[in-house]
Amino acid sequence: MCDEENFIIPGDQLENTKLTHNYSLRKVKRLRCSNESYYCCRNKTAVVSATTTVDPPVSAMPYPSPQLRCGQSSSYSPSVIDQFPWTVAVLEKKKRNTLHFRSTPNVIKVATRRETINQHIKTSILSNVSRIIKHEGYNSGALYDDISLIILETPVTNVNPICLPLPNQNFNGRRCIVAGWGGKTGRNNNLRKIDLPVVDSPRCQNLLRNTSLGPDFQVHPSFICAGGEDGKDSCQGDGGSPLMCKDGDRYVQAGIVSWGLTCGQQDVPSLYTNVAYLSDWIHQRLTTENVIISNYG
Repeated sequence: MCDEENFIIPGDQLENTKLTHNYSLRKVKRLRCSNESYYCCRNKTAVVSATTTVDPPVSAMPYPSPQLRCGQSSSYSPSVIDQFPWTVAVLEKKKRNTLHFRSTPNVIKVATRRETINQHIKTSILSNVSRIIKHEGYNSGALYDDISLIILETPVTNVNPICLPLPNQNFNGRRCIVAGWGGKTGRNNNLRKIDLPVVDSPRCQNLLRNTSLGPDFQVHPSFICAGGEDGKDSCQGDGGSPLMCKDGDRYVQAGIVSWGLTCGQQDVPSLYTNVAYLSDWIHQRLTTENVIISNYG
């Protein structure tokens, strides 16, 4: 079920769309067999990331594989990348073992299935970036609307995507997971994970007003807060990493590591891009790019 450019056609548009390869609709349906996710044409691909400039691994958003729904992973594997296969690294082309994020697509690549930064394994695929779409409201000082979309030149087929949250979905009080290559001393070679509590905005705001941010600090709605536990936190090198919350048997991306005052200090949460708050923007911009993500919910 492909259009004239050989991309997947949404099911509700099939009757009004010309198919490629001279396939009749009946013949294409037979190719799907009993698997409702199997198609005979290409996908478009996107990646969601933070716009911060601190070593950002990001979370991959290709089309779901035929076997898995979004947010499903191998929870029994000791490998962090198997547990969270949508976690990818943004690498400089000239220095493949260096995590970095630039504003120009021709100097970066996205690496999937990359648990160890210094080692390129057979399951890891490097993808060129064709376009970076920054949020129009992004503020480089206060980091409001700290999100970008990375459009890849070719589809990512070796990972399963994480699920996007519903608009304004609430994760307060949940313990969620961050997976990244960061640490107190900067970048680590191996992907690691940590579980943290999501802190509601009023409590987070009150806690952060007791810090150097001062009594007038306000948590912008494009942020959610997590952490504030002694010795546990995302840290340097984790910028852009996904904050993932379990929703039934699937993971939903609640946040993206954005900024914080310190690492692992009691009652000092860090701030994460609020993906649920920005989900309408994600859908609108990807629709403009003709990227279909209806299976991410």
